[in-house]
Amino acid sequence: RPDRADMAMEAPGVSRLRLVPDQPVEGCELSPDVFLLNGVPTSSCRLEYHWYRSTEKMACSWCGKTPVTMQRLTDNAYYCSVNCFFAAWPGHAAQHRTGLTQRGPRADGAAPIEDWNCIEGQPNQQPEQKWVEVCDTQNYTPSADDVGHMLKLACIPFSADGKRGVAKTLKTNYVIAPPPPPPPPPPPCSPP
Repeated sequence: RPDRADMAMEAPGVSRLRLVPDQPVEGCELSPDVFLLNGVPTSSCRLEYHWYRSTEKMACSWCGKTPVTMQRLTDNAYYCSVNCFFAAWPGHAAQHRTGLTQRGPRADGAAPIEDWNCIEGQPNQQPEQKWVEVCDTQNYTPSADDVGHMLKLACIPFSADGKRGVAKTLKTNYVIAPPPPPPPPPPPCSPP
């Protein structure tokens, strides 16, 4: 088994990367947990962070408006209102009758069965998502500009002598707006 001195000379690798919390919300800071290969402590190397925002924005599956407020979990379709959800329902019911529902991201147009990856339930030939870098710090607080977009975090480790190690990236769910504040309490009742 290599000792700590040998491990410090090797380029480190990220074995696991996760976010706390895992659902990004506007105004709530995201903080990554990083675990390096072979139990190497993160304090023994330099970590670089890069946060990206997707260029595509989540829109209503029925009318195309943003922001969305509802999600149909069977096929990850999103809706901006109850009216749009109800308007799309007959088509959804027909998909169930004909067996065309799918798990995973909604795609425009059906892909042939041979183009589907049965392990993840997603088409193999998906258009590449485009990303714009928004931050290069460890933590990131999503802003109003991020709502409706996915975020991507890249963590790149460097050894003490500057060797670049094996990086890891993760993609988040779509950033959501914070819930509305609670209504103010009613005025106190005064006895007659």
